[in-house]
Amino acid sequence: MLARAFPGRTSLAAPLIVLLAMPLAALAQPAETGKTSNPDPILARVNGHDIRGSQVMELIRHLPKQTQEVPMEKLVPAMVDTLINTQLIQEAADGEHLQNDPEAKRRLAVAQEEIVRQLYIERLVNKDLTDEKLHQAYDQYVKEVPAQEEIDARHILVKTEGEAKQIVAQLERGADFSKLAKDKSIDPAGKDNGGDLGWFTKDQMVPEFANAAFALKKGQFTKTPIKTRFGWHIIKLVDRRAAPPPSFDEVKRQLIVSVQGQVIGEKVKELRSHAKIEIIGPDGKPVAEGAAAAPAAPAPVGSSDKK
Repeated sequence: MLARAFPGRTSLAAPLIVLLAMPLAALAQPAETGKTSNPDPILARVNGHDIRGSQVMELIRHLPKQTQEVPMEKLVPAMVDTLINTQLIQEAADGEHLQNDPEAKRRLAVAQEEIVRQLYIERLVNKDLTDEKLHQAYDQYVKEVPAQEEIDARHILVKTEGEAKQIVAQLERGADFSKLAKDKSIDPAGKDNGGDLGWFTKDQMVPEFANAAFALKKGQFTKTPIKTRFGWHIIKLVDRRAAPPPSFDEVKRQLIVSVQGQVIGEKVKELRSHAKIEIIGPDGKPVAEGAAAAPAAPAPVGSSDKK
């Protein structure tokens, strides 16, 4: 409750709009149907064009994971409808003979260059992205990232300052914190476990709460109630420690991105060392590589950046 809010399930509307705007190449990738005795069923037909189950499943694989959790009986009809709309738009574009339009050809050439670059990068990083490299990156990460302090605390949450002050008075007379939390706290997450919040770092709580909690000594509780947007808190510090580093699996995705960046950076450095690179300044004269060139004059309003 204090640390973060969890988003609710998203509607299908936004993903479907995005899918309609996706490049057709992304939607037209061949589905990996595999060897199966069942035929690929036809789920719809648009002007004689079949829309098959494999296309629907391929489209679903492009959806955000949260949307993929929607029941299939709702998701499949929505995806079929999206493919129908996509096919109708494709036919309308074909009817305009846009495949022969110079702008379409220019964009196709740009897209082809991008696909080739991406394929080169994918093969480059996949070749070097080994478990050994990832674990080396993890070991380095653990060494370089300073350990954060974290605390184990309990709290009692009530609606008014008056209620909170009464609880503080009871605690000062020796009342049991856990029992009061169970009897008085309105926080459903901690009510049944004596207000226990477990271990957390300072950045995981709202500032007012975190500042008060981390200022306590072991065994102390806040004598002045702490106000946050959730209500009034009485906080007790149970213990503190240096937070253990995240596990390899917790940061694996981050490590993959980091190693990929290193591999690409090294390759670019190698390519630049063998290339003849000339930087031309706005005056048409060569500029030493790495030197700051004067900014070019701004383009007139309404000008096009098309090649």
